[in-house]
Amino acid sequence: MARAEQATASFDEHGIFRYRNNTRFTSPGNPVLTATSAREIAGLRVSEAIDSVRNVIDVPYSLYTIGSTRERFTETTRRSIAAFSTLTLTYDYDVTEYDSPPPIAYVAITPGSTSRVRWSTASDGSAGVHGRVESTTERDGPTLRVTFRNTGSSTVYMLTSTNTPSLSIYSVELADNGPSRRLLRRTDTTSVTRYGAQVYQVPATPWLQTSVASYLLAVAASPLPVLGDVEILTTGTVIRGMCIAVSR
Repeated sequence: MARAEQATASFDEHGIFRYRNNTRFTSPGNPVLTATSAREIAGLRVSEAIDSVRNVIDVPYSLYTIGSTRERFTETTRRSIAAFSTLTLTYDYDVTEYDSPPPIAYVAITPGSTSRVRWSTASDGSAGVHGRVESTTERDGPTLRVTFRNTGSSTVYMLTSTNTPSLSIYSVELADNGPSRRLLRRTDTTSVTRYGAQVYQVPATPWLQTSVASYLLAVAASPLPVLGDVEILTTGTVIRGMCIAVSR
């Protein structure tokens, strides 16, 4: 994901994971450390990386459009959960379907067109109850896993008021022929006039966002100044990702 967005992802010296988006390269902020160059900075030779110019950016991406919502799974088994116990149910999904919303717990009014479940403290479903059961809904590839936890001191039953299994899982499908493949092109006309059209096509990936085109133009439409190796005197600990100023 970080590579697709021209960002960085790493663990720091404390073991904390840090994700920094691409604005760190265009707006790095204030330096946290100043290092001293072993040579006069004014004596360093600066060149321009003409070959690195890219002024036409093509970004392939996919457009996912929500289609219909339909009842995907209906529990047909009468189930119960003992006091302070859990129940886990799994269902097989199709890769074209979006994740299902967590089932909404109800007592009297049945929610329409969404996942739902009803719990009762009576084995015939007559005594509906709210707030006794916690749930977690997880999607792992083609498998949907729903876990229920009974937080009360007595058994609860997964039943409707008519004494039938109450769990119903709805899913959202992709629109017909989705996802659609698209291509976004961004051009820096000033750079094209000076250096000619230099096209760069961003590698396709499911994580790609179209905003990366503007970032790439911002950093690549003009030649980047390049310094050779800069030898610095002994300084404090330098950590990957630090913004460092060099002085002499």
